[in-house]
Amino acid sequence: GSTGTDWVIPAGVTNPLEKSAGGGYLSDPDVLYDPDANDIRIYYRRVTTENEIWMIRSSDGVNWSTPVLTVHAVNHLIVSPTIVRRSTTEWLMWSVNAGAIGCGGPSTTVELRHSTDGQHWSDPQTASISDPDGFPWHIDVEWVPSRGEYWAVYPLKTAGGCTTDRLRFATSADGLHWTTYPAPLL
Repeated sequence: GSTGTDWVIPAGVTNPLEKSAGGGYLSDPDVLYDPDANDIRIYYRRVTTENEIWMIRSSDGVNWSTPVLTVHAVNHLIVSPTIVRRSTTEWLMWSVNAGAIGCGGPSTTVELRHSTDGQHWSDPQTASISDPDGFPWHIDVEWVPSRGEYWAVYPLKTAGGCTTDRLRFATSADGLHWTTYPAPLL
């Protein structure tokens, strides 16, 4: 097994779990556990002329399902998906909308989608994460039950650039309306 610092590949796993067939590249994986199905889900982005969010599942971490396309949009409108499962029928996905230019664009927004099964997603709603020093990039969100709120961490990018020089933290009760804090985490 793994200790958290020393990682091993489980017996029987064949890497890579996925390859980008037909060109493009894979990025932005997010993993979560579904206790009702007793399986692990990995969501990841495939980039070609579109951003496609795919999902694979495994009940043992060794044998993985056929990939399922869950949502897609033109480049670069779905970057860095992060998924939270609140219950069997309440799934949330945040992603960064970087516009047609991507990280070199003038700004980004964070969008929220909902699902009842973690596979079929609603149209996005724009979340209210904003910062006077830049724009969210590659977000991660977790539900914190003891606090009854979502916590997000994300680096900030500047307008027109792909460089991120600070890490920010935000909280939200509903996943759509966020409170940001003036000092960066790092």
